[in-house]
Amino acid sequence: MNEEHTDDRRTRRTIKAIRQAFFELAREKGLEKVTVSDIADRADINRKTFYHHYDSIESLLDEILEEEARGAAGAIREGMRNENGEIDVMQLFQVLSAKIAEMARLNGSALANVDTEKFIRHFEPVLVRVSSESVHEVYGDVPEEKMRYLVTFVYSGLISVYHRWLSDNSEYDMSELAELLSVLITSGLTGLRDYTAANSTK
Repeated sequence: MNEEHTDDRRTRRTIKAIRQAFFELAREKGLEKVTVSDIADRADINRKTFYHHYDSIESLLDEILEEEARGAAGAIREGMRNENGEIDVMQLFQVLSAKIAEMARLNGSALANVDTEKFIRHFEPVLVRVSSESVHEVYGDVPEEKMRYLVTFVYSGLISVYHRWLSDNSEYDMSELAELLSVLITSGLTGLRDYTAANSTK
């Protein structure tokens, strides 16, 4: 068997073991209490092996957040437009919410304890870039720099809300939250007030 292929497979197994150990420990004792020694013991590796792949727990967490952000960006690309090729904010939020809910189910207990600033730092640039590209195609007359500011405004708030949802381990239905946020973004506070009033009687 090719030695390089064997090394690649061994590396993938090691990284998988490190991540699994990290998420298990974060669930059991809280993110802030997890140490490299804890991870090494649980993954059945030595500390040197951990440091061969990651500089620190922080760098491991950064990599995980980057991957989650790329996954969210992929969901946005697929769900941003309706069958007519138009940008559908409600559909976009539903797709993104489903992705966040999946992330919460798989490893939310670890990511919930990440501070909001770090969460936004990883997610916002990726989401802004993807959304700006798509929105600019539809609303091409808006200057690109201005469009990026507008998209940043939307996503910084959106990501903060979703992170709060993770942190609170909320039982509030994510699809309902997505609908409220969609109304707020598309119709403003007046629209949200009208929507809330109309739905409070149901």
